[in-house]
Amino acid sequence: MKIHDYMLDQIFTPDFSKMTDSEAQQLLKVFETFKKTKVPSILEQLRGKHPVRQAIDKAWLRFLGYEGDENDLLDKLYKSLVNEIEQLRELMTEGRVEEEEEDI
Repeated sequence: MKIHDYMLDQIFTPDFSKMTDSEAQQLLKVFETFKKTKVPSILEQLRGKHPVRQAIDKAWLRFLGYEGDENDLLDKLYKSLVNEIEQLRELMTEGRVEEEEEDI
């Protein structure tokens, strides 16, 4: 996928130039801890609140300065993402069925 400059202007991304050495070390530590760990699909990670997924997400929340209840936020986020993924799957399936019906 090609990413154009105008796309980057419209999305929020972490400003790594402001990352402290401590923050970089914390993110690297999480990466090093789990880099060889096999994990299920993203959908299954979200559904099951996989501990590796949570550790990574909590590290990013800390880096981004989130000060609320991480578990509560991630529970809501995971639930919303699962719902979105399932809706997209359903739409894709419906689209394939409609294409097959048109071919008949």
